[in-house]
Amino acid sequence: MISSGKIQRDNRGCPYSPEFSDIYASRDGAYQQARFVFLGGCGLPERWQGKDQFVILENGFGLGTNFLTVLRAWREDPQRCERLLYTAIEGFPLSAQDLERYCSVELKTEAKELAEKWPVLTPGVHQIFFDEGKVVLTLYFSEALQAAKQLACSFDAFFPDGFSPKKNPAMWQPKLLKSLAAHAREGSVLSTWCVASDVRRSFMESGFDVQKTVGFGHKSQMTVGRYAPRFSYRRAALPFDRPKRVPRSVLVIGAGLAGAAAAERLHARGLNVTIIDASFVPAGGASAIRWGVAHAQPSADDNFLFRLSRSGLFMLQDTLKRYPGYSELNGLFQMARDVEELARWQHWFERGKPFHFPRTFLRLADTEEVLERLGYQPRFGGLMHGGAGIVSIATWVRERVNRLRTPEILNMRVDRLERQNGLWTAFDTFGVPIASAESAVLCAAHDSARLSGLPISLDQWKGRLTLLSPEATAGFEGAVTGPGYLIHAPDGWCGVGATYESADKQLEAAQAHSKNLSHMQGLFPQIPKAQGLGFYEGFRCVASDRRPVIGKVPHAEDLYMSCAMGSRGSVFCEIGARLIEAEMFGEPAPIEADLIKGLQPERLLSEEKNV
Repeated sequence: MISSGKIQRDNRGCPYSPEFSDIYASRDGAYQQARFVFLGGCGLPERWQGKDQFVILENGFGLGTNFLTVLRAWREDPQRCERLLYTAIEGFPLSAQDLERYCSVELKTEAKELAEKWPVLTPGVHQIFFDEGKVVLTLYFSEALQAAKQLACSFDAFFPDGFSPKKNPAMWQPKLLKSLAAHAREGSVLSTWCVASDVRRSFMESGFDVQKTVGFGHKSQMTVGRYAPRFSYRRAALPFDRPKRVPRSVLVIGAGLAGAAAAERLHARGLNVTIIDASFVPAGGASAIRWGVAHAQPSADDNFLFRLSRSGLFMLQDTLKRYPGYSELNGLFQMARDVEELARWQHWFERGKPFHFPRTFLRLADTEEVLERLGYQPRFGGLMHGGAGIVSIATWVRERVNRLRTPEILNMRVDRLERQNGLWTAFDTFGVPIASAESAVLCAAHDSARLSGLPISLDQWKGRLTLLSPEATAGFEGAVTGPGYLIHAPDGWCGVGATYESADKQLEAAQAHSKNLSHMQGLFPQIPKAQGLGFYEGFRCVASDRRPVIGKVPHAEDLYMSCAMGSRGSVFCEIGARLIEAEMFGEPAPIEADLIKGLQPERLLSEEKNV
């Protein structure tokens, strides 16, 4: 787990870490050191010139001096690479205020820009975009050795830049350096101010040809290296390595949350996108819901779902900045189901489990605060999710698709998908071709399994939400979740729900209304009993392990899936889009390796064999 970094100035005015009793950069100048040691030692900017992408890996982000120096050099270079992809590991991330307060004088402008985009300090992977997405900073907030195990990228240049090996030996241990160096692409380079013999030996044993050269400032030497293994051997495929080719066109089958997200990301990367959907309009299936809640799902052990939903929520927040008016992400109250659950949550905060939650992300809230905030007093206290809230799902999805101005083929069900002459062709129920492209992304809920050709099954679970008149929740404003959820949206739309019904065992209408309305009474006992006006209903697509299905379809060229998001489509859709983009273009992934593995369609194949 991470800890918030502490920083102060030493008696000579240099940024200093009291945790490691070491300074953050050379006393001869942090900016100058970054230019000489890391850029100069790796032959930058010359090495990235004329390339479509260039990936840098740094171990020890600190104040971000190396990244900000690289960013400035990239912006000043008229021959710069098309995309600069910078991945950094940091186990003690500093606050946004400290990044700006302690930055190098030469980098004030860039540091301010970074501070404004700085993520919430929670464990995991965070991505920050600069220059219209052409520069991507991927941050692993994690202990270094753990991050190395979770690293989902390959690199062209490596910046080892931890504190001194004597002060922080964990950052320079051979096991870590070899693990990181294993992600080197052919011809990659490294540079560091450290010349310790153990460090150089680790690089050499990892296939780097290293040597000492003239150092910066008071350090007489530094280490540079180039990946050139002495023995030719078959390497395992590098994660998210540069692909041999990138498709120029894509079919996105499905125009709901997942499809709209994938179409937007791939359209922004220059692909010719064609969207096909069985409904008359985008968001015609489960994504047709007027408003839905979006929040992370906390757990005491930081489990798979908490990590994934946390990442997805942060991505959703970032995306919705481009769509003002389609969400209310100003906090969401989650009521405890009973006093025992509330006590467990309180215990988390007392013990700092699974980590110390930043108050802007998650905190405890009592019933009095909720009364003041929402207009009614809940039965129990609970959790306040910062940055969570409600999203106008259907209208947002339709606006997202309409902004792309790409071909949309609606009211057309894809019966089958075939690979012919290097193209994926979608056919209708009469065997007539609908459209073709070099790649395809299946975002068609349970139909995605059939179209993929994989012997897997995806279940459908019906969900019904009871619609209410605004008068039924007069005085209540906003949304709350817990045992069910209740929404009174800014446009007056009100709903409470939702049921979870199997396809072969569905409730009668009166039973469904009764179940949903009981949630409202359970949340706020003082709300008068109401009558349901009708339903919103849809079918959730769910995999057997309740995880989304995202990634490349095995044994199929240029075919991907993004589906089975259950009732969390608003949180998981951005992960699907960004992960497929990273796979397709060979760029650093937006989430950790074990999360990626747990989402891949391939995981369900072994499960089917065991049934």
